[in-house]
Formats: sequence, C-alpha cells, structure tokens
Amino acid sequence: MGVNDSEVINNRDRTKILELVFDEGDDILRSIKETMAENRIAKLETLEMSGGLKNSTINYFLQNNLRTLQSAERKEVVRAKGELLYDSAHNSMFGRVRVYYKDRDKFFEGILVNAEACQDLKMTFKYVV
Repeated sequence: MGVNDSEVINNRDRTKILELVFDEGDDILRSIKETMAENRIAKLETLEMSGGLKNSTINYFLQNNLRTLQSAERKEVVRAKGELLYDSAHNSMFGRVRVYYKDRDKFFEGILVNAEACQDLKMTFKYVV
C-alpha cells in the first residue's frame, strides 16, 4: 500500500504543488497523512481530484439533516476542495475534503470520511513551505 507516484513542483514563491497518484485499493486519507508526515507538511489545500473512489463513506446534508452515504461501488469524483492539517506531535490529521461526485447521472457533494482509491485516482494539493 502507498502512493504510486508523487511530485513536488517548485514555484518562485513559497507555495509548492503536490500531486498524488494512488494505487488501486489505497486508503486515501491514510496515504495523505503518511505523505504529510514524511514531507513535514503542516497544511495542505486541495486543488483538484479526479478518478474513482470505492468502499467510500461520504457525509452530506439533505434538508438540514446530516446523512451518510456508504457505498462499495465506484463513485466518479469530478472535483474536490478543502484543507487538511497535520499535527506531528500527535501524529494526527484533521480538516475536511469536500468531494463532488457523479452517481447515476446526477452530481452530488459531500465530505469525504473514508474511501479507497481506484487505479485512476489523482489528487493535487498546494502548500506553503
């Protein structure tokens, strides 16, 4: 298990871009946490996410009520945004990633709680050094 490929792109300012390419079956949030710990990144801002999720848990609101969608089938993610913070003292990550996904020809949005990656999943983040 682990991220298949990652690349840090340097810009002239202190902002860097991190792209993660996941292997089939990777735990997405665990892989992000491990990447943040290994690279000593305190805060990531999600820029892009594309590809598929499976075995996912997504929280969303419907008429002011919190609902949870648990699905073993593939969900096609078209976009994501959010912010994740890593606390190295406690080896913990917190924040949220809001995903926009397609399900049965309709688009939905929700907060990613847990999911495994499909082979084509890619995420792009930015962070400040």
